[in-house]
Amino acid sequence: MKSYFGCGAIRYSKRDQTNRYEVRCLEDLIKRIIPHFMNFPLLSSKNKDFKLFCKVCEMMRREEHKTHKGLVKIIDIALKMNINGSRIYKRKFLLSKLKI
Repeated sequence: MKSYFGCGAIRYSKRDQTNRYEVRCLEDLIKRIIPHFMNFPLLSSKNKDFKLFCKVCEMMRREEHKTHKGLVKIIDIALKMNINGSRIYKRKFLLSKLKI
């Protein structure tokens, strides 16, 4: 994956003992990863999460995450993603940590 996309890193997860491919650079996400999945859409329920993810990336590209209002909106969008996954933090806790 790393050589195919030309970005990102492989990280070992102790939690489930797997290797994970991660891309954290916003520019790489917008220019490489998102276009790939727009051309080759996910055929599962993850497609809904992907669309929300794209929305968050676009908001960050516009630097909306640097405002309190924008960050609250991003948190609300993120909490709609991967609903069946294990969520560590609740909305109330996340909002209590905002310092913008």
